[in-house]
Amino acid sequence: MRRMSNIAKFLAASVMIGISSISSADDCLAQDYLGHKVTLMDQDTEAALLAKRNGLPLPHNVYYNGSAKAGDIIVNIQTRRLYLINGDGTAREYPISVGKRGYESPIGVIAVSRKAEDPIWIPTERMRRENRRLPKFVKGGHPSNPLGPRALYLGGSFYRIHGTIDRSSIGEAASKGCFRMFNEDVIDLYPRVAMGAKVTMIRAAVTPGITILTTQVKLKGPYN
Repeated sequence: MRRMSNIAKFLAASVMIGISSISSADDCLAQDYLGHKVTLMDQDTEAALLAKRNGLPLPHNVYYNGSAKAGDIIVNIQTRRLYLINGDGTAREYPISVGKRGYESPIGVIAVSRKAEDPIWIPTERMRRENRRLPKFVKGGHPSNPLGPRALYLGGSFYRIHGTIDRSSIGEAASKGCFRMFNEDVIDLYPRVAMGAKVTMIRAAVTPGITILTTQVKLKGPYN
């Protein structure tokens, strides 16, 4: 398959695109976990869940007639939306948080190089110099872990798609370059994404190939 033959090329792209301008690990990892509390949403009703999503919709399907292949991901930084291509003329849309001013998320093409459930968060030395209160690491699954319950690592960079302990940041430019998702959304996305999946990051007023809403996706709890 062409997608399989291109995996190595997508991995190599991590040092060729805008990602090559990554300044340091700190840019992605600096969502300070201190002072945040995670909300655990066990068996929420849909109405209760929607009330905790900053007015943002649940994942839903949209029509897609672009050139991306099934399993590909498109991230639109400007609209703050992530799309997983379903391969049947639709894509699944998720709201995200993107890099804030001065720490803008990169544009380009890369591949998913690693997947982690309950990822460990390790602040960089620079972060610990700037904030002596930070620990050496936060274990996976800890309620104060800023990566949330799942993480998709992008190429050889320090950028990733992951959950969050700051739900208010979703839909905003609030991270230091990573793409944050609601925890229930990253749990929904995670098993659908294959290793080596192509991730295209763009900044555009309209995502090419995306048209109108079809059906809303039903999520099942628990979501933490």
